[in-house]
Amino acid sequence: MKRRICASFFTAQIRTVDTDVVVLAVSFFSRLNILELWIHFGVGKSAQLIAVHDLSKALGADKCSALPVFHCLTGCDTTSSFCGKGKTSAWEAWTSYPVVTEAFLNLYDGGDCSADATISVLERFVIIMYDRTSECVSLDNARLQMFTKKSKPLESLPPTSDSFLQHVKRTIYQAVHCWGNCLNKQPHFPDPIEWGWTTAGESWVPQWMTLPEVSRSCSELIHCGCKKGCTGRCKFVKSHLVCTALCQCGGGDKCVRT
Repeated sequence: MKRRICASFFTAQIRTVDTDVVVLAVSFFSRLNILELWIHFGVGKSAQLIAVHDLSKALGADKCSALPVFHCLTGCDTTSSFCGKGKTSAWEAWTSYPVVTEAFLNLYDGGDCSADATISVLERFVIIMYDRTSECVSLDNARLQMFTKKSKPLESLPPTSDSFLQHVKRTIYQAVHCWGNCLNKQPHFPDPIEWGWTTAGESWVPQWMTLPEVSRSCSELIHCGCKKGCTGRCKFVKSHLVCTALCQCGGGDKCVRT
């Protein structure tokens, strides 16, 4: 006599130190056909036991489905994070701007970033991360306002609309085409060069933007405040530019880089 055990009564356990695994476990839990999923996350005193089944239920179906896109967009192993903005800032922005959930789902379901309405919502989400008081809906306009009205340095500004679009493409490639197929035995991956990546020799590197960098085309917009030599923190050193007379170091022969 054969015994049949219903898979829905199974309890699974995962041990990991990788945040990506936790994100995917929460997102795909409803498709695993198990009753409970526990994750032993971290090591040593920081280790914790996460009840994925409870977390998935608390977040709800839409937020769980949108989670991989959110995680990739705000920074993971293969996509960059926003300067000075960690997961806490991003989660707070998501909480205060729940409309972006639908935009995340549109990317996840369609794998397409050509819809202007979706990109507009995503840009607004990023603007909220940087400045909740801003009423701008375009990243380019927000950058202009923060630079001219609030005197924010270039490295503290959100990305341009052009560079953000490339970032969204890399997000789709990772969250939809890679992670979205993690339960398939023989997944198909499109050419990365169509999704925000380019080649440098034999390596794949991000295509950061299709427009020239403002720091290279308009170097007069920036100046350094170094008084005792220009170090790695210097704006001009970061931008690979030569200091000018407007800089605190004096520029020219007076500029000493250490």
